[in-house]
Amino acid sequence: MLIHTTRKQHSRENKTIQYRPGLSQIHRHSVFLETWRSKTTEVAKKAVTNSSTTASPLQVLQMDPPSPEAPSESMTDRLNQLKSLDSEAIQAKIAAAKRDEAEKKVLEEARMAARDKAIAEYTAAGKAAFAAGNYAEAERHFDRLLECQPDKPAEVVCNRAACALKLGRFADAVSDAAEATYLDDTYVKAYYRLALGHQGMGNIEKAFKACRAGLKLEPDSMQLLKLQEELQKAETEQPGAVLV
Repeated sequence: MLIHTTRKQHSRENKTIQYRPGLSQIHRHSVFLETWRSKTTEVAKKAVTNSSTTASPLQVLQMDPPSPEAPSESMTDRLNQLKSLDSEAIQAKIAAAKRDEAEKKVLEEARMAARDKAIAEYTAAGKAAFAAGNYAEAERHFDRLLECQPDKPAEVVCNRAACALKLGRFADAVSDAAEATYLDDTYVKAYYRLALGHQGMGNIEKAFKACRAGLKLEPDSMQLLKLQEELQKAETEQPGAVLV
């Protein structure tokens, strides 16, 4: 099960908003990692057993999972088989088991190497696209980065919120920034972008709330202090105004 980046209607507090599923939902389902491991087994095995075979991180992440294995034998069946074997056959089985264990270790290392490479590539591509002003392209790279299960998902989701802000999709920005604060409730930048998203939607009160939450963590944040001042001025001069 990979992360879906398409948006759907989602109800929170009886209010319908545009919502993008974030990492916290995915993290609640441990089956994700097992599925990802299954998908990478075939490519990783080829990369290990055939030095001429190379596979990109994208190939590794998009591989179809292998067919399910047949149910394992019961312990009783295994014991009966062992009793019927001579010492040489038992030693052969032990050696085979050791080889299988070593192969699993190598495959796992190959999977993790492919994951790390993909994370590095998508991170660099996303940041480069954002710096160049290609916000839609940057957003796509961050989407793919989330599929790799990065170590700091809050930062990636927050970067995606930044893309949505630049593209004027404030509801998406609010959804992603809120998700980032859920994943890491000490991430100040997420509260700043959450406030910007609410500001863009005209939700001044909620923007204030996000600002205050961020300032509790970092009282000297110039970005949050400046934004809070703008919100106070807008509320005084034109209550309910939408600041863009």
